Amino acid sequence: MTGDFALFCNCFILPQDFDTFEGRRRIETLDELQVVFDGVRSHFATTQVSLLERHVVAANFVTETEIRSTHVSRLVSGPSVLRAAYPVMSTLRRTSDGWKVASASYALPADPGHEAALRVGVLGQDGP
Repeated sequence: MTGDFALFCNCFILPQDFDTFEGRRRIETLDELQVVFDGVRSHFATTQVSLLERHVVAANFVTETEIRSTHVSRLVSGPSVLRAAYPVMSTLRRTSDGWKVASASYALPADPGHEAALRVGVLGQDGP
């Protein structure tokens, strides 16, 4: 939410996959991750998201270096919840720099703008 891409990208392992109901986006470079970051931030600005709440609801330690977790996200604008909460299943891996996201599956409710921002450039889509 701060717009700090360096801080954001430090949370991810590349390459990695972002999954939605519409398909998968493989992110292989920082430039591709920047496009997704910018697209989601643009969508959030357009829809006036002021807060992204995330609450972990489950975590399974698969090995000492891998966690599979589910968190629920809510998008908030001021005092109002913008849409129903949605689950995100993630695989986290421990690296020499700490725990990082290796893949994520978003069960987004009907939200074509958010979907397009995550999947920009995939399967002939032009983006958000």
